[in-house]
Amino acid sequence: MKPIKESMIADISRNGYLGVERKIPQEERKEARKRYANLAISIWLHAVASDNYQKVLERKKVLDFIKLLFQEGSLFPEPEYSDSDQKKILMELVAITDLISLDAIAEYLSDKKEIALAFFHDACLIVFLDGRVVSTENDFLESIAGKFALSKMDKEKILEQFRKNL
Repeated sequence: MKPIKESMIADISRNGYLGVERKIPQEERKEARKRYANLAISIWLHAVASDNYQKVLERKKVLDFIKLLFQEGSLFPEPEYSDSDQKKILMELVAITDLISLDAIAEYLSDKKEIALAFFHDACLIVFLDGRVVSTENDFLESIAGKFALSKMDKEKILEQFRKNL
C-alpha cells in the first residue's frame, strides 16, 4: 500500500474551501485565506506536538505543507499572488508562534464538514508519519474528531486509510 503523503487542507480545489469562499465578500477573501492558512498551520503543529516530542520528520512535513499553500489549486498561487506577495505571506506563516486553539479551529469548522475531514486527515497524516501512534497521539486524534463533530464512520474511514500503511 502506498503511503499517504499529501495535504488535503492545502488542496482547496477539492476540500470544499472554494465553496465556503464564494460566500465571503470579495474584498475579504485574501484575509480569509490567510486566516485559513493560520488554522491549517495550527492543526499541523498541534499534531506534531501531540506525542510531546517534535521530530525533524514531522516539522519538515509541516514546512512541505506550507509550501503547498503556494501551489496552483491552493491558497496563494501565481498569478493571483505576485512573487513578492507570496514571499511576504510565506514569511508571515513560518513566523507563527501563537497557535490557534483546537476549540477555535473546531468553531471555524463547525459548519464546514468537508474541510473538517481535511483537517482530520492532515492531523492523521502527521501523527502516522513516523510509523507509530503513541497513546497521546491517539488521544489527540480522538479529541479532535469529537471537537470537529466527525461521525464515527468518517473518523474510522480516515483512520483506517492510515492504519493500512503502518
